[in-house]
Amino acid sequence: NHVPHKELRGMTPFEAWFGCKPDVEHFRVFESKVMAWIPKKRHKALEPQSKPCIFVGYPNGVKGYQFLNPISHELYIEINV
Repeated sequence: NHVPHKELRGMTPFEAWFGCKPDVEHFRVFESKVMAWIPKKRHKALEPQSKPCIFVGYPNGVKGYQFLNPISHELYIEINV
């Protein structure tokens, strides 16, 4: 719904329906390197508060971003990047 369509004269379906441009500020580049913040509950006092990860997409039904830790191969879903 955020990609222009030739039948809508270059507008996105979102623009045609709502009459304004969509907010794409939260979009990230797939496979980009990010620092995923780790909540205090999930790290010990002397461990780092963030981990280098790779952005792999948006989770279904949950606000946030999905990341892959390339070292441990764990998937994380976090709101803060």
